[in-house]
Amino acid sequence: MLYLSFLLSKESLSIIAVLVLILGNYGYIYGIIKKQIKPHIFTWIIWTIQTYIAAGGQWKGGAYWGAVPTLMNATLCLVITILCISNGEKKITKIDWFLFISSIIAIPAWMLTKTPFLSELIVSVVNLIAYIPTMRKSWNKPLQEGLTVYTWSNVTQILSLFALRNYTLTTIMYPISCILANATTSVYLLVRRKKLHNVYFISGMKEENNNLSTK
Repeated sequence: MLYLSFLLSKESLSIIAVLVLILGNYGYIYGIIKKQIKPHIFTWIIWTIQTYIAAGGQWKGGAYWGAVPTLMNATLCLVITILCISNGEKKITKIDWFLFISSIIAIPAWMLTKTPFLSELIVSVVNLIAYIPTMRKSWNKPLQEGLTVYTWSNVTQILSLFALRNYTLTTIMYPISCILANATTSVYLLVRRKKLHNVYFISGMKEENNNLSTK
């Protein structure tokens, strides 16, 4: 009974969330090192900054142990950002620059904000904007973006919700926005992969038929 109580404690759930987060990002980081995955650097720079901000806002809002997974997530984002410098997506569009600059401009607004709720609102919006460059890149290159990292991230976010000490709009806003965005990205990648697979299959069939007809 005591063992079960510990497993269901806020501290234990937070630790489990951190371990799941590390496990989920391991494959993604390995894929970057092997140059199989090419993340968009703007997405991960924004995520690094705003996730550290979110962790601070959660802590100030009373999340405590619930903020620990967010802090670990920010650190892993920093590692991925560094790897992006040499192994990330090289094609940066004007829209990417616009979204990146807009997100960076929003950071001083957070620093001037004294209200934890408003800071979490700003950081949640910035978080959603950060997905756009990656989704744009993944339209034509869905295989160059890891899928499982978003699934594991959602497991972590759900565990972090249970680890929260205080449930307020301030403390739940960021993890819920992450859950919705990760789920949307996962479905998006699956749809694009299936679509491109069908295109390649049809193209291959046409090429094979043309080869047979010329013989």
